[in-house]
Amino acid sequence: IVVDKEMVEGVQAYLDYVLSYKGQYKNAEVEVRLDFSHIVPDGFGTCDCLLIIDDTLHIIDLKFGHNVVHAENNSQLSLYALGAINEYGFLYEFDKVQLHIVQPRANHFDSWETSVAELTQWAEWVKERAELALSDNAPFNPTAKGCKWCLHQYDCIALREHVENTIAGDFEN
Repeated sequence: IVVDKEMVEGVQAYLDYVLSYKGQYKNAEVEVRLDFSHIVPDGFGTCDCLLIIDDTLHIIDLKFGHNVVHAENNSQLSLYALGAINEYGFLYEFDKVQLHIVQPRANHFDSWETSVAELTQWAEWVKERAELALSDNAPFNPTAKGCKWCLHQYDCIALREHVENTIAGDFEN
């Protein structure tokens, strides 16, 4: 990996952001693997930075892309938070959760606050959806966002039918 000036400045902006949080630190970890398999079978992810300060769990994600990503209702960070709640909730007291996206190249710094209770309620919905998705008769619902990174998008029958149905209205015959 070539580390250029832009990358150094981006990482410094990220570090400055992380270090701007003050209070009584109960825990601070970087590049921590968080297991959320209690919600999604085999589910896990690597959280860039996890902080527990006062009564708040912070999940901070550094993104170097130019496409702006928002923290509000961010599924990736919410799942990380649920993994952290499962892992650390019995060790530390916190009832608030702040999800953060740091995108220095896009000059975008975003955060969203929710509660452990709200995330736990959302987790039940995710668990139901994961069970359905992993079932033998899982329904397909192709979308531009959902299929963007799918490895099977080029041979997916459901996506092909969706595209055909979408553009069919543009033609008379």
